[in-house]
Amino acid sequence: MSTNATFRHEVQFYSSDSALLESFARFIRNALKSHIAVVVLATKSHRENLVQRLSGEGFDVDSSMQHGMYISLDAAEMLLTIMMNGTPNRLRFFEGLSGLIESAAKAAKREHPSVAICGECVGVCARKET
Repeated sequence: MSTNATFRHEVQFYSSDSALLESFARFIRNALKSHIAVVVLATKSHRENLVQRLSGEGFDVDSSMQHGMYISLDAAEMLLTIMMNGTPNRLRFFEGLSGLIESAAKAAKREHPSVAICGECVGVCARKET
């Protein structure tokens, strides 16, 4: 790993689906333009909407998916794989995401491959427990 690697983690709250989708689309767009692989963890409707938005802006999302540059997964399903006794389990989290991140990094077209990850889970958690 490079010593000049930049890691950032942000938490954002959205007042509407459209605000979330615009933020995610901007994030994904910027990553793909920079040849950074993207992993998206979102609900089915949000993932479909993101593909429509990005395709409408001229991104070949299907090709990005085929080449491993755009990985789109269901947030609820991923969350279920990392939960243990109602809380996220650190080991399951790293086991579940490490292979995914490695795969995406191999697809990135950069000297120092990067992976950008965006996801939603708070609303998914609340819906799963009700």
